[in-house]
Amino acid sequence: MKVVLISNYRIGAETGTARICEELAQFFSEHIQILYICLGEKLEIQKINKNLIYLKIPSFYFIRGYIPVLTYNVKKTIEKELDVFSPDIIHAHNIVYSASIALEWSIKKSVPYVLTFHYLPAKGVEFIFLKNPFIKILKKVNTKLNERYTNLFLNSVRVVITQNRHVEKSIRAINKKVPFVRINNGINLASFLRINKKTISKVKKLVYIGSYIPRKNQEYLLKAVQHLHSKIKLNLYGNTITGRKYIKVLKRKIAKFHLKNISINGYLKRKKLVSVFQSSDFFVSASLMEVQSLVIIEALASGIPVVSLENETTKDWINIKNGFLLKRNSSPREFARKLENLFSLSNADYRKLSQNARETSKNFDINLIYPKIINIYENVLKGRYSKRKKLFETIEFKELRRLNTIVCFIMKFFTIRPSLRDEPEK
Repeated sequence: MKVVLISNYRIGAETGTARICEELAQFFSEHIQILYICLGEKLEIQKINKNLIYLKIPSFYFIRGYIPVLTYNVKKTIEKELDVFSPDIIHAHNIVYSASIALEWSIKKSVPYVLTFHYLPAKGVEFIFLKNPFIKILKKVNTKLNERYTNLFLNSVRVVITQNRHVEKSIRAINKKVPFVRINNGINLASFLRINKKTISKVKKLVYIGSYIPRKNQEYLLKAVQHLHSKIKLNLYGNTITGRKYIKVLKRKIAKFHLKNISINGYLKRKKLVSVFQSSDFFVSASLMEVQSLVIIEALASGIPVVSLENETTKDWINIKNGFLLKRNSSPREFARKLENLFSLSNADYRKLSQNARETSKNFDINLIYPKIINIYENVLKGRYSKRKKLFETIEFKELRRLNTIVCFIMKFFTIRPSLRDEPEK
């Protein structure tokens, strides 16, 4: 089987979506042929092993991430490489840029297209810019365009792989007909499962890992630390370049509250992440919106109890057996009080929480997820999820082509106006 996987991130990017896509590409290539379309510094084709090829799309840094340079020539290169690879299935993990070009190609070539969202599609820009002071204006401008474009995309795919009921509900708010199958995110948990969890530390070490953006809500954790009486250390990790504006907000709060037991740290690669989890006692999260958080999964696999506010991930997985879940509107004082209660656990009770956390994580092991996704591919190829007839001739397809042309024009504008770009990630 030959499969195209599409991600809208560079190799090694900090986001959970990027890491999940990369791991799928690498793991799947042990069994089937993979063309992995992602972002890069320049247009480049890399053969990683006999079954894995990277097609890197040139991109530049803008605001909080990288944007592809989708000129006419880049678009044609993507289409050419798809012709050469001749896939059986295309599986995209977003609906913009390269994914949209690949969808247009798949319709013309009658190649089945599978989709996975790593955000709530009905939320649109709200998922990215939650807590932005202009969110009400952004939502008004975005709603109709987002719904139209997303619905157009959903009408063109065979099936959507969803992580949970929250994504499914969001999809149904836009499209009532597209079929979906629920499968958890899958990652390689081996290095985390090998962590030997110990007794709880005298100086309690709390950890949170995530982008420094308002949606992740690290500010709430600072307020909670104010109310803790025990000796604690809160370590925050994330990309300090993309998050520099929000970090300034956090540092002002730290100074205002006179907090000396909080450290703001940079992005962690896998080996260092394992080391940090090894020395941490509790994973804390106040994130306001998460489809299926990778760091929560990794913390659970490491045997670290999770204390969190409710969001789309924690509602489904966190409970008194592996940590504690607080209502979304819980105050920082309530959050701190629950932590204090957990700090007083005996070593035996802490180990039980740790063991339960690890058991919860096993649902996400890539070895379990891989055959489920392959089964979806096989069912698609057998015609279980029927396609719309004459999709190539529809008005929707013509509209998709117009949108792609507009995107290519905008990208060309950015490439000739470098002054509009933000400083690059280091």
